[in-house]
Amino acid sequence: MRRENPFTPSFGEIPARLAGRDQILYDVTRALESERRRPDLTIIFSGARGTGKTALLALNAEEAERRGWVAVSTTALPGMLEDIEIRARRKAAQYRKRLLDAGVIGERCRGVIGFDLPFFRDYLSEKKAEGSLGI
Repeated sequence: MRRENPFTPSFGEIPARLAGRDQILYDVTRALESERRRPDLTIIFSGARGTGKTALLALNAEEAERRGWVAVSTTALPGMLEDIEIRARRKAAQYRKRLLDAGVIGERCRGVIGFDLPFFRDYLSEKKAEGSLGI
């Protein structure tokens, strides 16, 4: 029985295993979980064609979205920044709708877009009293 090579390039599809990428995946996941800004949130992946850069980015984007981040994919072409903005706004709107539908957040008022996070002010007050906000 012939087995399929798991390292066959497939242009951005995430393979079952990304060999040698455990530390990068750990660092990014740790940064996404952190309450503080972390340098691991700013990463440049470089390498030869077919070495898994796009697959690694796609996997990190999936992990970020599982943790509530908005992740978008684009191509480095003229208009890329506008494309990122449009895609990020769309995804944020979809995420906001899911939070509204689940009752996690509430509408602020008609005609104004915003997030209403129940008990967030209390949380911030507690953290400030503990001295863990740094303000």
